[in-house]
Amino acid sequence: MKIRFTLLLTLITVGFSFAQTKAPEPDKKHKKCKKCTCATVQSPTTPVAGSGAESKAPKKYSDFITKDAVTSKGFFTIHTVKGKLYFEIPKKQLNKELLVVSRIAETPGIGYGGENTNNSVVRWEMRYDKILLRSVEYINVANDTLPIYKAVKNSNFEPIIRSFDILAYNSDSSNVLIEATPLYTEDVAPFNIQEPKRKELQIKAADKTRSFLDYAKSYPMNVEIKSVITYNAVKPAQQEETQSVSLKFHHSMVLLPEKPMKPRLKDDRVGFFSYSQSEFGETQKVEKNTFIARWRLEPKPEDIENFKKGELVEPIKPIVYYIDPATPVKWRTYLKKGVEDWNTAFEAAGFKNAIQAKDAPTKEEDPDWNAEDARYSVIRYFASPIENAYGPHISDPRTGEILESDIGWYHNVMNLLSNWYFVQVAPLDVRAQQIPLPDTLMGELIRFVSSHEVGHTLGLPHNMKSSHFYPTDSLRSRSFTEKYGTAPSIMDYARFNYVAQPGDNAYLFPKIGEYDKFAISWGYRPILEAKTAEEERSTLNNWAKVQETNPRLRFGRQQGKILDPYAQTEDLGDDAVKSTGYGIKNIERVMGILQKVTEKPGYDFSLLKEYYEETLMQWAREMGHVANLVAGVDRTEKIGGQKGVVFVPISIEKQKEAIKFIADNAFKLPAYMLKEDIVRKFEPTGSSDRLMKIQSRLLNTMLDDDKLNRMIEYYTIRNNGYKAGDAINDISKTVFNTITPDAYQRSLQREFVANMGLKLSGTSDLRSLALLNLINLKAMAGNNATLSTSFELKAHYIDLKQKIDGLIDPKK
Repeated sequence: MKIRFTLLLTLITVGFSFAQTKAPEPDKKHKKCKKCTCATVQSPTTPVAGSGAESKAPKKYSDFITKDAVTSKGFFTIHTVKGKLYFEIPKKQLNKELLVVSRIAETPGIGYGGENTNNSVVRWEMRYDKILLRSVEYINVANDTLPIYKAVKNSNFEPIIRSFDILAYNSDSSNVLIEATPLYTEDVAPFNIQEPKRKELQIKAADKTRSFLDYAKSYPMNVEIKSVITYNAVKPAQQEETQSVSLKFHHSMVLLPEKPMKPRLKDDRVGFFSYSQSEFGETQKVEKNTFIARWRLEPKPEDIENFKKGELVEPIKPIVYYIDPATPVKWRTYLKKGVEDWNTAFEAAGFKNAIQAKDAPTKEEDPDWNAEDARYSVIRYFASPIENAYGPHISDPRTGEILESDIGWYHNVMNLLSNWYFVQVAPLDVRAQQIPLPDTLMGELIRFVSSHEVGHTLGLPHNMKSSHFYPTDSLRSRSFTEKYGTAPSIMDYARFNYVAQPGDNAYLFPKIGEYDKFAISWGYRPILEAKTAEEERSTLNNWAKVQETNPRLRFGRQQGKILDPYAQTEDLGDDAVKSTGYGIKNIERVMGILQKVTEKPGYDFSLLKEYYEETLMQWAREMGHVANLVAGVDRTEKIGGQKGVVFVPISIEKQKEAIKFIADNAFKLPAYMLKEDIVRKFEPTGSSDRLMKIQSRLLNTMLDDDKLNRMIEYYTIRNNGYKAGDAINDISKTVFNTITPDAYQRSLQREFVANMGLKLSGTSDLRSLALLNLINLKAMAGNNATLSTSFELKAHYIDLKQKIDGLIDPKK
């Protein structure tokens, strides 16, 4: 039997997943099986004969659970007696894995109420006269019929979080009684505030004299506890003179599913959050099993035949999101629509009404409903100045089954949406030319972000390559954009249609697209005939092969440093040069209406400044899309059996076109970005310097060492392509293209020289290429210094020549 030891627990927020797991109880019938998942070896649940532990607990049950007790029955029976918390744990519930989800319910400026602080899996065990709470992890996997099983077991001994005395038994000795108060009122990991907050606040320790139980309730599958903990802290977020931080925590302890869901193997061609396990077996290396994260959607037994015939069926248990009661009423409908928009994707997987959004019940409708309860998925509304939203989820690592998700929605995300929409499409939508935006427009924007974040909670990461697969000119077509939106996936950062031009009447929003439907179908459609994840492999491979004939269904992972320029954030269309050309026309139009929209009688110019800076950022972002084409590589995910390679360099023609575009549109003064009647209303100086810094970043992007070394390698192997030396020379010509450079060009020339100087410390061909360029530039600077009659230009060239001298020969 396969035994899993160590559980990797990682909370997903925007781009990461989380996993936890438990193996079922051992079954004698499975003694000889090879691939079933069975329980890890447990500590004994009954005393060992002759150990002395057979004796009864030292006190009577009634000594602890008195007439003053407030009792709640469920998975555990829990009692509160004068501020103390008692767990009455049925022996049958021992040795079962429980998911613990900890949240901050109320906070003095440390995060926001409802945010997740920790997730872990624990197990309650009886060890003689003690109850142990152990931390369970499941990273390593072994088959308990193999000799290596013992080695894996010995290397993954589970830590004991806390030990509890058995105080008493119930009348028939089926339950054990412990006092659990310290678990929730003292500084016990993993139930408390985590790093890096502890370091930020310089927390020393919890003060149990100022910590107490606040709420406790038991349900059939979970226990919910609230407590207040006060910490001694050197740097509290508020009221620093108190040297204290008090937080109210909500802890959910939830039983993992009795019947594990069949896991689904990950395929890099289809984007899903995932988790991995290392399997130690009889193969010649450790095997890595990676499963995707997804909700459990299964046809009802009575609908299986209809499902097989291709009819849409309702799942046994739909995905339900509740809207936080703290959400402003006027935005609730739009948040719900953002959730339920995904039903079109689930229909591709064979399900109808698979995902639902509901208002949270009132106290009268359900007095036990609680937004912090880990049984409920909630769109939490945070009163925060942060301009963001995020979509995490919590999974069962045995299978990848998503168990719960709380989307974080910060109030000020609406300001971010206003900025984006204005700078990208204000010339195309007159509604954007009034601040604040009309509620109906803001509602549409909220719906879009809601859909995007829900996508994360369904298991989908960002698909940054998606927008590349729509032709740039098609984004100007009303019929095309109305049908398809701005990209095949709402999980791309393809915001609003800045490619469209006035008069095009194009649709401006992203929407649930072709890729989203494909990915949900690939990840969620049941393969009923397969009994194991491995048996699904062939079918999943055949489903993914459709990408070979339909590139719109391909996935491109989010990047840090850009390798693939076709998978960038915030870009649109299949031609970055053409898309940016259209985009900067709209930016120039935005600059023309900036003052009219943002200036109001009786108000200062802070809104003008904010929107100007956002517009400049959009300009820089679009230029960056082009600069990254230089030495770029088109990455297409493939597996064995598919033709071609994964990495293909961008054509020489496209790279040269990008360099010329940057030279013509970014390195030459974009006067429309520096209107004095705008910038001098909120700053006396700094505007030119800000633009120079953007130009320098674009230059260094194209001259990046990794890019140029990649060019060298590709040319060495292929004996064709864009040579690194040629690229450097082509860029150099755009920077040193005049004997009378203005201030912006002089800044770029100094930056070019500095960049070449850094390459001199290397050992690759870049060093010799940089040295030759500097020698040539030194001669040019000396000659121009002699010819120049302008004091500024003569000073510039003399300075440039001296800098180059110092770089070539630092001893001078």
